[in-house]
This record gives sequence, structure tokens and C-alpha cells, in this order.
Amino acid sequence: YLLYISTSDKIVNIIFIYETGVNKMDLIYQLNTLFPHLKTELHMANMRVKPEAFIKKALGLSFFVALTMLIFGFFMLSVFKVSLFLLLPIFILFFAIFFFFFINSPKTAIRKRQRELDREVIFAGRFLLVKLYSGTPLVNALIDASKSYGVAQSYFKEMVDDINLGTTVEQAIENGMKYSPSEKFSKI
Repeated sequence: YLLYISTSDKIVNIIFIYETGVNKMDLIYQLNTLFPHLKTELHMANMRVKPEAFIKKALGLSFFVALTMLIFGFFMLSVFKVSLFLLLPIFILFFAIFFFFFINSPKTAIRKRQRELDREVIFAGRFLLVKLYSGTPLVNALIDASKSYGVAQSYFKEMVDDINLGTTVEQAIENGMKYSPSEKFSKI
């Protein structure tokens, strides 16, 4: 790491880029800091994409939708003989609306998965209790639950995969509780 202190913002920014590989002046980085929970939400929604890539995708999609609305607005304004200077506010408005729509799409996926998990929480809990009361070790009970049917199987599979990759059982269960969209399922 470079240890160089300067009053110049450019040199400090260059040092930051060198140390972290991230440009603080980059729009994607700035937007990523505006949405600090995006990484957790993407993980909870089971969207296997980095927050930066998701923000890029949201920016691109909202740009194209806003551009489409701009073209539609151009034709509408020209038909009604209204000033074409309204096109810029229309573009900005639609860009902002659709960006926030796309950036909140993980929350919609989380709610959908939460409803699905809440329907199966009783059966998953009963399955684990039967396995544990029969004397099956916790790890084997989680492995069996990951091979069962239903939506809950994928969460148990994530825990088993974490354990197989070297995470402790306690940490894998804590991660499962942290990234579970269902509060009821977290209590299991």
C-alpha cells in the first residue's frame, strides 16, 4: 500500500484507486454507496450478481426505457403542437422512475420467496425435528433437508454448501438466518 498524504484530491483519489481498485468518482461506485443494503438484498433474492453489475444493468435498462418514452413523448408533443423543451424533463422523470423501479426489483423477489417459505416453514421445521429427535446429527439432518422437496430445500442446500466449503456449522446457520427472507424460517 502506498502511504502518501497530500492535500490534492486527485492524488488522494489515485492512491485510493491503486489501493482498492475502485474509482471514488465513478457513478456506479457513488450509486453503490447510496444503496448500502443492495448486496444483502441481492443475496436474499438469490440473484447471483454483484451490486455494481446490478446497478449498471438498472442504469442501462432505465436509460433505454426512458429513451423509448422520450421518442413516444416527441411524437405526442409534436402532434399536440406543444414545446419540445418538455422532452428533457420527461426523459429525466422517466429515467428516475424506472431506475428506482429496477433497483427495487430484489425487494419484490424477496417478498415472493418469503411467501413461498412461509408456506413451507411448518413442514421444514417438522422434518428437522423428526431427524434430530431420531438421533441424526445436525449436519446430516441439514444434508437430508437439502435433498428434500420444496423451496426450503435451496436454503438448506446453501447451508450445506457453506459447511462443505469450510465454514463452521454455527456460522453457516447464522448466514442462513441472516439471508433468509422469511422471519419464521430464520427461527427454525
